[in-house]
Amino acid sequence: MDKEIEKYIYVSVHYKDDEIPHRTYYYISDIEDLKEGNNVLVDRNGYETIGVVEKLEVFTKDKVPFPIEKVKHIIREVPDCEIDKWYDDYEEYEAEIEDYHKLFLNTMFSRLSIKRLLKLMFVENSAIELTDKLFYMPRMNLFFYKNKDNYKIAETDTDILSDEIFRILERESIEVPRKLTYNIYTANNYEEAILFCRKNDIVIYDDTDITDFTEIKSKLNLYKTTKTKEVNFKRIEDIIEYLKNYKGATYKLPIPDYCIKDNKIVHFVGWIDYDSRIFKLYEFLINNKYVDINKANKDYERYGNKWENWERWNIEKLSYSKLNYIIIRLYNAERIYSGLINYYAQSGKLLKVVEKIAEKFDCNK
Repeated sequence: MDKEIEKYIYVSVHYKDDEIPHRTYYYISDIEDLKEGNNVLVDRNGYETIGVVEKLEVFTKDKVPFPIEKVKHIIREVPDCEIDKWYDDYEEYEAEIEDYHKLFLNTMFSRLSIKRLLKLMFVENSAIELTDKLFYMPRMNLFFYKNKDNYKIAETDTDILSDEIFRILERESIEVPRKLTYNIYTANNYEEAILFCRKNDIVIYDDTDITDFTEIKSKLNLYKTTKTKEVNFKRIEDIIEYLKNYKGATYKLPIPDYCIKDNKIVHFVGWIDYDSRIFKLYEFLINNKYVDINKANKDYERYGNKWENWERWNIEKLSYSKLNYIIIRLYNAERIYSGLINYYAQSGKLLKVVEKIAEKFDCNK
C-alpha cells in the first residue's frame, strides 16, 4: 500500500486594515472546513491582527510556493460575532500605546513644561477629586498620583510601575499643591507655578507665549531685558558713531527649544532681542528732516508692493530719494518681522546709508 503523500493548505490572507485591496500573504492552515471569506486571526510581524481568507490552495511538500519553515500558521478562525469585540479591544490597545508615547515624551526631557504643570496643579472640573496627592519626580520628569496606598501615573491611563517602585519614587519626589479653579491659565496661577518650581529648584522651560503674563514675567525676572543707556541722539554724527560700534541683536531661544504638544515635539522659533536705541536712530532722522517723510512714503507705496530685492541695492549708486525709502521701509515694516534692522546695522549697510544722507546735508551747507 502506497504511503499517503503529505499535503499543505496554503491560505492567501488579506489583512482587514490593509488599505491596498486584495494584497495577500501566505499562511498555512490546520483548520478543517476553512472557506474563502472567513475571518482568521494571524500573526503579523509580531502582533495579532484580523485577516480575510481570499484563496485556499493545496500543495505537496515539493510543490509549495513558499518554504514551509518560513510560513506562519493561522492561529484560529474568528466568528463574525467576535469581530466588533476584537476591534474594541484593539482600540484600547492603540490608546495604551499612545499613553506609552506620551509618557516617553514627557520623561525624556529634563525640564518641566510650565503649561504641563499648570494643567496638573490647577483643576477646572469640580467633579474631579482633589483628595489624590500629586507628586513630581524631577529626575524622571514624572508626575504620579497617590490615593492612600494606591499609585497611578498622571496624564496617562497606563501603569507600568509596581506599587513597590512608586514607594521608592515617592522618597525622592516633591508633593505638588493642587487647587480647584475656573480658569487654569491666569497670571496668579502662572506665578504660583513658577514660585513652586523656584522653591524646589525645578528646572523649567516656559512654553507659554512670549507675551503672556508680561508683568508677572518681568516681576519674576523670567526673561532678560537689554540694559542700554538712554541715549537721545543729538547729532547725525552720534548716529554714525553708534553704528560704527553697533553690536548685533541677539536671537533668543528658550532652553530647550522645544515643547510637547499633542504628543508631538514642537520647536520654538525664538525672537530677536533688539537694542532699543536702534529705533531712536530713525526717529532722529525723520524728526530732524534728514529724511523727506512725504517723498519717502510715496516711494514706499511705489516700491513696497513689488517683488524686487531692494535689500541688495547698491547703496553707493542710490539716489537720496531711495536712501530715504530704505529708512522708511526699515522703520515702518521690516524692523521686526524679518530682522532686517539688525542685518542692515550689523552688516554696515545702514552706516553707509546714514553717511550718504549726511554727505548730502554737508553739500548743501
